[in-house]
Amino acid sequence: MATGVTNTAAENNLFAKIYARAFLIARAQSVMLPLVTVYNDSVGIEDRVFTQRAQATAQSVAEGTDYQSPDVLSKSQIAALTPGEVMAQAKITRRELRNDPTAREDAAQELGSAMATKIDQDLLSVFSSLTGGAGSTIGGAGVNLTWGHVLAGQVQLEANNINGEMQCVLHNYQAHVLAKAVNLTQDLAGIPEAVKNGLARKFWVGQYGGVTFYRSPNITIDGSDDAIGGLFTPDAIAIDFREMPMPLPEEWDQSARECEMNIYADYAYGVRRPKYGVPIKSDASVPTS
Repeated sequence: MATGVTNTAAENNLFAKIYARAFLIARAQSVMLPLVTVYNDSVGIEDRVFTQRAQATAQSVAEGTDYQSPDVLSKSQIAALTPGEVMAQAKITRRELRNDPTAREDAAQELGSAMATKIDQDLLSVFSSLTGGAGSTIGGAGVNLTWGHVLAGQVQLEANNINGEMQCVLHNYQAHVLAKAVNLTQDLAGIPEAVKNGLARKFWVGQYGGVTFYRSPNITIDGSDDAIGGLFTPDAIAIDFREMPMPLPEEWDQSARECEMNIYADYAYGVRRPKYGVPIKSDASVPTS
């Protein structure tokens, strides 16, 4: 007869496992959609074309003179948006649906998050196409971002009569460099305490020098650890929904015993008025302090 203590260790493989609900992949909250111009007034597949008129010039004229110097207010194309389809899909087997009652709900949530991330990444990707300011890009490869870079972009846009509501979206690593450079006692001496505390706790989603700041990890970091953020007004970038993101009806593949779930959207995106924003390129190495 076997001797010893009867315990669970020897029989562990015979017990049913208790699983917590599956963790979904962490995703960043979308930033861009509220910051750009949104169209949803068409369902066709035609391009949306943006044009602008030539600028008129006022001149001094002598009294009694019949002024005969009309400006030619010609119209030219400055941008065009071409719509395209976007989808995400999940397939869940019949056995998995029986085994995990949350599988369908998890899939729906994840597909929605995937679509939101895709839209955000698309809008963030056009920063490099902005052409406002004195040069093509503020900063550059390997440059440590400073508040001077951001404010230089702001005054360059203002000097070109771009005076709309300005917002700056940076990668988190770019924003970290700026946050470290802020002296809460000196630099923000005139800012309310609530704002100071917010900046100390998390990069300020508020205004500094008339610019509203946001940060997003959905901005791509290139192979040299550089990222391109943007300083722009809502007129600079547009998204044109021909079909808003929507879940499609579930489909069953009877022979495969699978439930197919899809989310779908049809939209165009891109620069609308390129002179209304500037790219901000700088080092985006992983911070260690």
